[in-house]
Amino acid sequence: EEQEAARRRQQRENKSNTTTPTKVQENKDDGAEEDKNLGANTVKKPSPSKARKKKLSKKGRKMAGRKRGRPKKMNVVNADRKIKKNQTALELLHAQTVSQTNSSSPQDAYRSPHSPFYQLPPKVQRHSSNQLLITPTPPALQKLLDSFKIQYMQFMAYMKTNQYKATLQQLLEQEKEKNTQLMGKAQQLFTHCQAQKEEIKRLFQQKLDELGVKALTYNDLIQAQKEISAHNQQLKEQTLQLEKDNGELRNQSLQLLKA
Repeated sequence: EEQEAARRRQQRENKSNTTTPTKVQENKDDGAEEDKNLGANTVKKPSPSKARKKKLSKKGRKMAGRKRGRPKKMNVVNADRKIKKNQTALELLHAQTVSQTNSSSPQDAYRSPHSPFYQLPPKVQRHSSNQLLITPTPPALQKLLDSFKIQYMQFMAYMKTNQYKATLQQLLEQEKEKNTQLMGKAQQLFTHCQAQKEEIKRLFQQKLDELGVKALTYNDLIQAQKEISAHNQQLKEQTLQLEKDNGELRNQSLQLLKA
């Protein structure tokens, strides 16, 4: 009777597994204890649904983290609380970074150029001329200043000599001569341009006389151009009419020859 009851229990479990394959054991320890009880009460028999049980157990392991049924929707209030928490955390982090940058000394701020808080150093303080005179001059700079001073004094002495005055006078005469040459060339170009202009005007007037146009101003030229254009259009129409008449006469002559 006990064997028969165990066999019926096993059949019911098999039916429940086949009908609801997504059923998942919530706790592995409880499942292990149930298997032990079943093994103690029942006799081990080879069942054909062993492979099916293995597949179902694999699916159950995959879905062990879920619960049966449709997943619940996320509460809107909880989502708003999470967003507010994230915003407050970001604001606190921003305030902390700002306080750190303000509290740090300016020397630390621009100490390392690779730092994200790197700033340019402050403007160079300009010392007054009195402070520069009080400070000792470096030997290399003093040597350079002495060489400049010697060269300047030598040039001042050379400017007082007659040779310097003569060279200046010579350069001045050369520049004057260049200026006169350039002025002469400019005058030649101007006269040449004027001659070309007069020649163009003469040729244009000659052409107008040949065409029988008397024009003294720009408006006269425009009026003459319009008259010439109209005359040309009239001549074109006459030539077309003459060609048409010529064609008709030719056709009449051919008809007479055929007759």
